[in-house]
Amino acid sequence: MAAEDVFRSLSSHWAETAGYLTPEDVRLVRQTARLTAAAAAAAAAAAAAGTGTGDTREARAAMLRLTTVLYDRLPAGHPVSVAISGGTLLAGPASPDSQLRDVAASLEAITALTLLSQADDDDGPPPAAGPAGPADPDEVADRLLAAPALTGQQVRDGGADPGEPGLIRLDRPDGRQQIPAFQFSQAGTPIAVVLTINRLLDADDDPFGVADWWLGRNAWLDAIPADLIGQVDDALLVRAARAELDVG
Repeated sequence: MAAEDVFRSLSSHWAETAGYLTPEDVRLVRQTARLTAAAAAAAAAAAAAGTGTGDTREARAAMLRLTTVLYDRLPAGHPVSVAISGGTLLAGPASPDSQLRDVAASLEAITALTLLSQADDDDGPPPAAGPAGPADPDEVADRLLAAPALTGQQVRDGGADPGEPGLIRLDRPDGRQQIPAFQFSQAGTPIAVVLTINRLLDADDDPFGVADWWLGRNAWLDAIPADLIGQVDDALLVRAARAELDVG
């Protein structure tokens, strides 16, 4: 039994599985998805560079923890339990081109289903953890300006318009502007859902506030929104942005 078989089964039978899981179990699913996706990317990069398969130990440990929890929680005969008991978990090294990548793809689907399921079950977004104290605006600005960004010329070189409505443009202390890089696809074009949310949150009026929404941890998503671009359904990100407006 390969690990990806378990997680494909979990994804296929999520409706029959979610009711057996505690909120902590659900968070473990999310954590495993993130670790596995990151390990898959690192393994693929290492293989392409001819430097080995990358370090997958943390992702493997997370998968083992999750599989153990699932086996304890689910009744005998449950499809996921059957998949788990079908052989030896994680026997042999993972291949970045098959096993690990397949597991990551399967877990990404599970993550989206988990997020949607929790959102539907809740009356509203979960309350954010209270901060230790008020955030220093200068520290927030410094953090946002330190994130990967493009100049206006770099945006033009990529075939886009740096003045396009909806793009976040941050003013630097030296008088220049920078444009956060997460807003663009690998092809250099603005990402549609990013523009939609930027307009929804009024990035033109509060560019630093909206950049912080994208680049800070979001309690509703239990993740950094910018990290989820292309990983979850666009509608889920829009829903989280609307939750921000409801809370505000």
